[in-house]
Amino acid sequence: PAESSRKILAVSTPNVLIADTENLHLAEELAGDNCTILNIDVLGDSLEDTNPGLGIAADTLAYMVFTSGSTGVPKGVYQNQRNLLRYCRSQAEVMQITATDCISCCSTPPVVGTVTSLFVPLMAGAAVFPVNVTKLGFPGLLDSLEQGHVTVFTVYVTLFRRFAGTLSGNENFGAIRLVRLLGGAATSLDFQRYRAHFASSCRLLTIYGSSETMSICAGVYDQNSQIEDGNLSPGRPLPGVELKILDEQGRPCATGESGEIVVSSPFLSLGYWQREDLSRDVFIGRSDDSGNRCFRTGDLGCLLPDGSLVHQGRRDFQVKIRGFRVELPAVALALARIEGIE
Repeated sequence: PAESSRKILAVSTPNVLIADTENLHLAEELAGDNCTILNIDVLGDSLEDTNPGLGIAADTLAYMVFTSGSTGVPKGVYQNQRNLLRYCRSQAEVMQITATDCISCCSTPPVVGTVTSLFVPLMAGAAVFPVNVTKLGFPGLLDSLEQGHVTVFTVYVTLFRRFAGTLSGNENFGAIRLVRLLGGAATSLDFQRYRAHFASSCRLLTIYGSSETMSICAGVYDQNSQIEDGNLSPGRPLPGVELKILDEQGRPCATGESGEIVVSSPFLSLGYWQREDLSRDVFIGRSDDSGNRCFRTGDLGCLLPDGSLVHQGRRDFQVKIRGFRVELPAVALALARIEGIE
């Protein structure tokens, strides 16, 4: 929404706003005289395409993405170059990306999923296949996948469910070797959708993470995996990540006992941009034995005897819509501003 975009620009104060011709008018309206607007459709072919060789330090800011805030003001989650590089390498290993792969990118730029869908393949020498589902619809997505270019279908869980509901079972997804589900807990029904529509050689990858932690768990399934009803386990923690399950008093839970999922890692987000108060609430200082910072996810879960995680939903009033985190109090606040709604 335009109002959220204005708030994001006010918080991030960018020097340059990138737009295309179709959205140039909106960019000019949002930016005003506060920053330079770059229209990528008119750059031309005269620009250099060689590596500029910039000396970028590992602690330099790499990106900032925004999540919903309970007060109606979006929160900027920011990360440095070192942690982004580590994350891209980790994801490339999990997905076994090679230079022959092509990864779909169905998400929009403001979410972490887009960051990973772009940088992970490009750093591994693979290709990116952007698909504007909003503009093309599911027929356009189907056509893109059946062209045979995409080998890794990266998609948000909610979009995957809606897309699978439009399929007949006669589609040709033979080139796709991996379906990667992001942005929410995958269920046994999602596994059935994957098994019904993709080749026997194709695998399913479930990811658990957040903007503050990036991906922290990964679970790989094949067509012969034995699945029980309920949520699919997002697997075990990735290298460099430790999971803790804590009760309401902050004490460790026993194996199989439910509690809040807390992530310990040297690669967590640096915090919320210019919101030290919020950062202190959820990012715990270097207080554990590893010396790493911890992040309180607000999610409920338990650890199985083999170390796999079971995700059991949220402990607060936060939900995800098309991969975007939304605080329900922010929705209530927006509704309250509409005349006639109390």
